[in-house]
Amino acid sequence: VRAAPSDAATQHNFGIFLRGQGDHASAIEHLRLAVKLDPGLAVAHEALVGVLIEAGRNDEAARHGEAFAHAHAGSGAALAMQASARFAQGRIEEATELYRRAVEWAGADASTFLAFGNALFAAGNAAEASRQFARAVELDPQDSRARFSLAMSHLRPIYDDAAQMEASRRAFSRSLAELDAWFTPARAASGVPGVGSAQPFYLAYHPVDARPLLAPYGATVARLMASGAQAPRPGAAAAPASGRKLRVGIAAAQVRDHSVWNAITRG
Repeated sequence: VRAAPSDAATQHNFGIFLRGQGDHASAIEHLRLAVKLDPGLAVAHEALVGVLIEAGRNDEAARHGEAFAHAHAGSGAALAMQASARFAQGRIEEATELYRRAVEWAGADASTFLAFGNALFAAGNAAEASRQFARAVELDPQDSRARFSLAMSHLRPIYDDAAQMEASRRAFSRSLAELDAWFTPARAASGVPGVGSAQPFYLAYHPVDARPLLAPYGATVARLMASGAQAPRPGAAAAPASGRKLRVGIAAAQVRDHSVWNAITRG
């Protein structure tokens, strides 16, 4: 960036890197500069909308997406930007329709299909969401988030009957086995970004012992995370002495007065 401060692509790339590091403020600064230097650089606009959403600035993201859409009426990138902003604002049905139009464009990529699937799942259309996740995997087989989303999408919030619930557990089990097999030792580290992006949350509502299903999931996740683990930093705190009582603190933006907190987390 110091060598080429006026190069839009360089500013965009640095912004993407900063976003990956969790430095949203600096990422926004560089991505804003990128789109100023090259107003037609769609990927920089998309990245800017994405990092604004991650920073909780949903209305600002929506305004930027609308402005880009106005200047590039009907383009797939503009539709996807508008859709992501709508989704962040909780306007799920609007987001779903915008994504439906966005994926019809020839240049629609895996991330757009993944986002479309997430919107469909949130709207209650789990079957169609699974098809979009599968399409995302087809377009980018290395996308670990899409692979996790596809596996987890078998566990749905609503079923027609008990038989459908049983079938979903079998499908989930098969998908977990396929997921574990795909992440060979050579691919394991690439799976780390997908861990936690989609989780088997709805299995908790099935009236069965979930341990036999969750144990393979835990084993896969543990293996992937171990493959990406780094050596402890010099001077890292040692483990407490045997028998010493641990005090655990939880810091989260989502802790509030609800049953999960009152009945489980706080306890």
